[in-house]
Amino acid sequence: MATKKEKLETLDTLLLDKMIDILEDDKLEELDMLSSLSVPMNYLRNNQVLSEKPKSTVEEDTKKRLKAAKDRRAKGGER
Repeated sequence: MATKKEKLETLDTLLLDKMIDILEDDKLEELDMLSSLSVPMNYLRNNQVLSEKPKSTVEEDTKKRLKAAKDRRAKGGER
């Protein structure tokens, strides 16, 4: 039997695949179906199931600058 986390990951995958299929079909009647997918999307969000996202370069740069500033302060304010 699958765990809740595994089931949520499966739901996440199925939901994403369905959304991609709908958008690729370019059929207007299929586009209306996107709004009905908000229920599983909200369920996933409420259960904090999110795909791993790579950190942006801005976040990485900020982290590096903060570390460099912390290191400078630790050395007595050298620049």
